[in-house]
Amino acid sequence: MLAAVASRTRNKSATTVLSLAMPFLLSAASASTTTNPHPLSPFPRSQNNSRVHRLQLPARRLPSFPAVAPGASFAPLPQRLGMASLAASAAAAAEVTHLTQRDAAEIDEQLMGPLGFSVDQLMELAGLSVAAALAEVYKLNEHARVLVICGPGNNGGDGLVAARHLYHFGYRPSICYPKRTPKPLYSGLVTQLESLSIPFIPVEDLPNELPREFDVIVDAMFGFSFHGTPRPPFDHLIQMLVSLSDIQNPDKRPAIVSIDIPSGWHVEEGDVDGGIKPDMLVSLTAPKLCAKKFTGPHHFLGGRFVPPPILNKYGLQLPPYPGTSMCVRIGKAPSVEISSLRENYISPELLESQVMSDPFDQPVCVSPMQWL
Repeated sequence: MLAAVASRTRNKSATTVLSLAMPFLLSAASASTTTNPHPLSPFPRSQNNSRVHRLQLPARRLPSFPAVAPGASFAPLPQRLGMASLAASAAAAAEVTHLTQRDAAEIDEQLMGPLGFSVDQLMELAGLSVAAALAEVYKLNEHARVLVICGPGNNGGDGLVAARHLYHFGYRPSICYPKRTPKPLYSGLVTQLESLSIPFIPVEDLPNELPREFDVIVDAMFGFSFHGTPRPPFDHLIQMLVSLSDIQNPDKRPAIVSIDIPSGWHVEEGDVDGGIKPDMLVSLTAPKLCAKKFTGPHHFLGGRFVPPPILNKYGLQLPPYPGTSMCVRIGKAPSVEISSLRENYISPELLESQVMSDPFDQPVCVSPMQWL
């Protein structure tokens, strides 16, 4: 009895709710039918009853610009410069400073005086810069054999340090050191090299055919403080390098790398007597005036130790060193002639009698000798 009453009550409630909601459902269905003939489908249908999937995106609003009077011209928009243009602009804006002989000597005196540097410290940094620059261009797999010709002064000491670093880089250096300086600094450098079993070659024992024995020759004979005419045996050594640099084909001679000043050059006027023409010049601290006459393909700056007091006093404009490198290239790297790297390939002759009926059976790059 109670169950029947409850059932009738539920049915009556459902009927009441449905009757109250019916007008709303009918109006909603009518509106849906107007916009979409298939209200149960979320996608509209085309006239041929095929479902069309279209993503309705909001209209994109275009930017508005101020009105321009007739005949008026638009102001040009700033042009975006590429990285190469920016680099070229920066290089043109920053002219590298070249030092006179007097300024170069004064800078060294201040570095080793009030600024607290020692001779051996500067020599170590300079030699490391030379070795890093050499390794930057003359790779170990093709230029492992290096002859370092050292003079009696600081330039020769830079060469001794560079030889030690080249050894640790994997190169096979040899040293020609005709006039050894009896100071403890230089004796210590020689001892360090001898402990690495790096050979010292007397001038009279240098091979006549240097291109067969060495891939690179480092000119570390004289720096910016040298005056006068080179005396024996350095006059002979300089003339030997002059003869090598006169060979036009660089593949038939060792590359010549000069430290700071090509030996025999005038510090400010450059090569005035037909001297060495090095392939690489590694300027130290800042380029000297003679470096403007350098025409070789590789000019580097080494000696990453110049403090702001020196930069400000002498108004030095020097290129920034990349990353943690101890050297930086001055000027552009030489361009590679692509045509010189191209190998002309001549296809072998293919006779009509050699043509296969099935192309997939045809040998690739066949030469007539293979058919015999």
